[in-house]
Amino acid sequence: MADSPVSPQASKASFFAPSPESDTCNTTMDLTPASPPLPTTPSAPVLTPPPSASSHISPPAILLTILAFYYID
Repeated sequence: MADSPVSPQASKASFFAPSPESDTCNTTMDLTPASPPLPTTPSAPVLTPPPSASSHISPPAILLTILAFYYID
């Protein structure tokens, strides 16, 4: 029963066995690592806000703005 195709030993052997194509395929692939990208200078300077500038809008203000635009239309 150990040689039956559904036995764990047979499935393990077929998993670790070389594929049939590997016997007939003698070509090797040239695997060369990709070169790292060259550093480039940005086309425009990146603007960052000063630490004192607040980019957070409180949720009630956003909600009131959305509701105002909804009722204006």
